[in-house]
Amino acid sequence: MCGIVGLVGDFSREDCLTVLGKMRDCIVHRGPDDEGNWAEDGFAFGMRRLSIIDLEGSHQPMWEERTG
Repeated sequence: MCGIVGLVGDFSREDCLTVLGKMRDCIVHRGPDDEGNWAEDGFAFGMRRLSIIDLEGSHQPMWEERTG
């Protein structure tokens, strides 16, 4: 089973990534096959992935940058 973590607050992007990494490490048992994160000042989102099907693809978190 995969796991997700996140935080919101008065943090710099670098601080968010530091805290997020510690949070992801706490749930490594939820998904030892992959990890990912996304962070900005004040917000961070991370995940751990367990590969049951599709061992090679589907890196997460997925996002799309839109312009215009």
